[in-house]
Amino acid sequence: MSSNSSSEPSPISIVSIPNGVSHEFPYRPRHTIAVEPDNSMTITDGLYGTMHITDPVLLDLIRDSSFQRLHGIHQHGITPVINVNKVNPSVTRLEHSVGAMLLIRTLVPYDLAQQCAALLHDVSHTVLSHVTDYVFGYVIHEVEKEDYVKTTNIPQILAKYGYDWKHITSEEPGTWTLLEQPAPLLCADRLDYGLRDMLAFHVHPPETVRDIVKQFVVYDGRIMCSDIPLAGKLARGYQKCDELAWANPHHSGLYKFAGNAIRLALAHQVIKKEELWIGTDSEFWQKILDCGIPEIEEHTRYTNDWTKFEIVSSKKNGDLVLELKLKIRTIDPEIVIQDENEVQVRRLSEVDPTYAKERQDYINSKKGPIFLAVS
Repeated sequence: MSSNSSSEPSPISIVSIPNGVSHEFPYRPRHTIAVEPDNSMTITDGLYGTMHITDPVLLDLIRDSSFQRLHGIHQHGITPVINVNKVNPSVTRLEHSVGAMLLIRTLVPYDLAQQCAALLHDVSHTVLSHVTDYVFGYVIHEVEKEDYVKTTNIPQILAKYGYDWKHITSEEPGTWTLLEQPAPLLCADRLDYGLRDMLAFHVHPPETVRDIVKQFVVYDGRIMCSDIPLAGKLARGYQKCDELAWANPHHSGLYKFAGNAIRLALAHQVIKKEELWIGTDSEFWQKILDCGIPEIEEHTRYTNDWTKFEIVSSKKNGDLVLELKLKIRTIDPEIVIQDENEVQVRRLSEVDPTYAKERQDYINSKKGPIFLAVS
């Protein structure tokens, strides 16, 4: 056939995709909770230091089985289960939820309601975290949060201390302005998981992470930075975590295969939907692996640490090609700048043009759908 034939496929552009977190990390705990003789708790955290918790409502929420379930839910979905994300110990939803509460407690120790909201903000996460978003096509832990919380002891615990559980667990924008803000602004949720991963992935040393935390201030109802160089380290560290894990195409490909397997497991009644909120990630995934259904095994066989991916130019460039749109995460911190006459709030991108270009170049590099071929 002539090389000019219209039926011949166009040249294939191929880019190999490495696993961003490719080496074993030494065991380095970031977080411990000790129960004291008086039933209070002492929490020692790599980001926020040591805090003694005596507030009954926080203690009861932490002890509740619905919250303790989060010990078995990994922050990074399927990748720790199959040893692709090699952080040791893995970051859990419980660690992050307690961390978000501690950050708010550091900034506004008097705002107990917002500390409760932070503690519970991820309580409705399913097993395998955001993998199940690939199953249903929406962020299930947000959309179905109220339905899940109704099934727990949380409404009764909060009512005991005079709180409306629907208000505390609300996902309505503007309800908890320190806990949640639209990207690229700062908030306790975004900051805790970002800084926690910077520690876990050794993006920044612990001293730098703690320095970043110390310069946070609350201004105009939002968390902001007060130090320009540290704001730059925060923003660049956050972007590095996105590159390593959150928007890493290799990890996203594994999420897609795992999501397909879960969707089929639901269709075949291997699992029931309510099981998404029962047990640990590993127990849930093992049940799917053990089902013996060939249609499901077509997807679980690729959800492994040896699966490799390449970016190709179209869905036709390979026998098995996934089409994905990556969720890009970056921040552009607000910085409080104070002189003798006035207080100004500026974005990092306004005071650091180099960062503005770095961030935009990164966003541009991940725009649009990508095609991942199993290699």
